Amino acid sequence: MIQETVVQTYTDVLRTPGPLDFKDVRRNTQLVKKALVEVMVEGVDYGKIPGCGDKPGLFKAGSEKLGLMFKLGCFPNVKNESDNPDIIKYVVLTKVIHLPTGIEMCVGVGCASTDEEKYKWRKVYQKAEYENSPEERRRIKYGRDYTVEQVRTNPADVENTILKMAAKRSMVDAIIKATAATDIFNQGEDDIIIDIEESRNTPKKPKTKEVPIVEIKTDPASENVTYDKPTNDTRIAPEGFVKMSAKFDGTCKGCNGIIYQKTMMFFNKTKGAYHNLDCIDA
Repeated sequence: MIQETVVQTYTDVLRTPGPLDFKDVRRNTQLVKKALVEVMVEGVDYGKIPGCGDKPGLFKAGSEKLGLMFKLGCFPNVKNESDNPDIIKYVVLTKVIHLPTGIEMCVGVGCASTDEEKYKWRKVYQKAEYENSPEERRRIKYGRDYTVEQVRTNPADVENTILKMAAKRSMVDAIIKATAATDIFNQGEDDIIIDIEESRNTPKKPKTKEVPIVEIKTDPASENVTYDKPTNDTRIAPEGFVKMSAKFDGTCKGCNGIIYQKTMMFFNKTKGAYHNLDCIDA
């Protein structure tokens, strides 16, 4: 038995004269929302931008996926608008073409400059660099809970970054326009980084909190060791100490020493006790 293959045809609504039907508009919106759930990854393709409402911001990776889904080609036109030797500025116009039909959909706009706050200044590498820089090319930035010494960035060092940022902003803007996704996405051209200088210059918090070692000493008048569980959070035995493998008033299997009248240590996370290597030999 030969099974008939049914080929479904889709009339290209872009070539149809007149406005789109309501069903075509709804279909377009549903496709974007479905891609948001099934194809895109939060934090990679889109993400929440503080202070920009409830809509997520669209990132470059997400715009590329939407462009692939709708068969859109992006063609950037770069304009160098640098009119100052100390400032590099690029404006990028990205034309969006529907590849199956060749129809021009829209033009996205993006701009980036070394005069922007996050590209204009950088943290000094050492104190002498700040002190030896001209007064007009250095400053102290005051953040929410920090201060940092900064000097002017060499524009040539970030020229490629400026160009790529302008192109990214333009592409994201173009894809949002071409897919009519403004009601779904904000333009997240900076990938959620609101204050890049603060993120660069704020001291990093340690991953684990260091708690000082608490020493527990035995009572010289007794062979019984009294101890409490301090809040130590380390897995490394201190220098000069070994881990016990016996009762607190017994013999240590680590160094064969009798455990009494000696300095003791207890580590909460490892649930183990340690004592000094100079304990009395058995």
